[in-house]
Amino acid sequence: AVLLQKPRSSWNDLKKMLGDKEFLSNLVQFENHNVSTETLNELQWYLNHPDFDQERVRRVSKACACLRDWVECTNTFAITAKRLKMP
Repeated sequence: AVLLQKPRSSWNDLKKMLGDKEFLSNLVQFENHNVSTETLNELQWYLNHPDFDQERVRRVSKACACLRDWVECTNTFAITAKRLKMP
């Protein structure tokens, strides 16, 4: 939700995002080189949260674990792109 700039103040907001028929295509088309520094800073809280640990998420849901991995990879790419000043 942070990366996609979707409302995330409640579980209902997140369920709505996950249930959107365009959700997967939004992930595929996501421009990970255009993530703002503000968004990356906000994302760090989630990436560092103990509940976001890869194995912990995988024990709960393999599907969510894949989404969690996508978030981490997108974060890594976006930070690297900023360091290299990619267009």
